[in-house]
Amino acid sequence: MSTEIATRGPLTADIEKVMIGGDLSTLKADERLNYYNAVCSSLGLNPLTKPFAYITLNGKLQLYALKDCTEQLRKIHTVSITQVDPKQIGDLLVVVASASDRDGRVDSSTGAVNMKGLSGENLANAMMKCETKAKRRVTLSICGLGMLDETEVQTLREQGVATEPEGNKWEAPTAIPAVTKQQVAQAHDQAPAPASGEPDIRPRSQKGAQPTTQPYPEPQGQPQEQHEDPQGEVVGAEPVITDKQRKMFFAISRSANLTDDQVKGALAQVGIHCHRDSIPKSRFQDALRAIDPTFKFHQDKPAN
Repeated sequence: MSTEIATRGPLTADIEKVMIGGDLSTLKADERLNYYNAVCSSLGLNPLTKPFAYITLNGKLQLYALKDCTEQLRKIHTVSITQVDPKQIGDLLVVVASASDRDGRVDSSTGAVNMKGLSGENLANAMMKCETKAKRRVTLSICGLGMLDETEVQTLREQGVATEPEGNKWEAPTAIPAVTKQQVAQAHDQAPAPASGEPDIRPRSQKGAQPTTQPYPEPQGQPQEQHEDPQGEVVGAEPVITDKQRKMFFAISRSANLTDDQVKGALAQVGIHCHRDSIPKSRFQDALRAIDPTFKFHQDKPAN
């Protein structure tokens, strides 16, 4: 196991409180990120896949394991699920999952769900959830990781015992309306004829049409330059980032454990006052540096 935390130098009082009391709420955002990355490093997990999330339980902000965590742990430690033993006890479905690792160690854990009043698809989902819960719990146990699994956290949330902090919630990306080539061509076809003395720059299909008597409207301020995106999807004064860049920006901000408000504030500091999905292409690198100033999460990723 890595000794990265122990070799970083003197621990602050807050980090010491986390390690002893298990409460992350007293840490600053950058300290929580360091702690998150240190936990992933000690277990050999990739933090960019989000193996953990936060949950508030008994007044303490804690990490709990997601699906990616247990899947990676099984691969890293060569954990095999050797047996799954389901049985019904009253209204409960109980599944005992047994596992072994490459060193010959064996372990078993139990998963249970209430099946009272369930039928059809709901009953089938409950049975699969019970098996999944047992497999994930035995994986965490045999790998020596004593923390909650997301199937257990889901039950605690339904019971009102645990709550999910705002840092886990992200807005779905807002669809950006696109202006297609066909729409641009249609707009050109509907353009009025030029006033007398001005060059005729309409499409050839329009040059033979009856000229209109309505003059061009008076220009309002500096005309906006129009150009076409190389992919032929969006036309405007300033093209926005591509879908690939949006996904990259979203993944890096998630890895940095930033909330939507923190992302918005970081962009505002570099003069980008828009939604993260509407960042101009020319400012994409500035936006990445704003949310990841140490170049920790996107140093090996292409920007385009």
